Amino acid sequence: MKSGILIVSCIIFSMTAYNVGLRAKERHGIKVSCPIFQIVTDKTTYSGGEWLHLKLIVTNNGESSLYVSREMGFCSGPTGFAVVEILDQFDRQHGRLGCSADGAPETDAELLELMGNSKFWIQLRPGEVYGQELRYELPLGQGTYRIRANLLPAGFSDKQSALLLQKGIHVLGSSCSAAEVTISVR
Repeated sequence: MKSGILIVSCIIFSMTAYNVGLRAKERHGIKVSCPIFQIVTDKTTYSGGEWLHLKLIVTNNGESSLYVSREMGFCSGPTGFAVVEILDQFDRQHGRLGCSADGAPETDAELLELMGNSKFWIQLRPGEVYGQELRYELPLGQGTYRIRANLLPAGFSDKQSALLLQKGIHVLGSSCSAAEVTISVR
């Protein structure tokens, strides 16, 4: 019985992730699809106060290379980032992984220098996958928790984004949401 529920859950998760990845937006006259963005946990049941090992995975399902932030961790920056929220059954946040440290290049030269720096960017060719693992200490309280994550784009101006597109550099144009994951704390 449990294996049947697990199989159905995996099928629903896969279909949701596929549909999330198909969303396309228009940016400067070019159709840009959201990459597939997924949350993967190391298990589904935890003890209170235990460490959750959470993987954030991005798959480029588009037809051209996509530049994504190398650092999907806790702080925003000029390359974008991910926000992860852990919500209880009453939609109260029990953790929000993220902070604000925004900034953007001011000149075209600074922008192109930033884009050429592999310290900040991963170039995902069509079909390629990139991910990171984060750790979070879970609440002590028992219950069911939902994990929600959004991949946020770099804070480039429209002019900067247009310049990048002219150079054939595709970046995330809008936020992309992962399918929520549910865990239990006992």
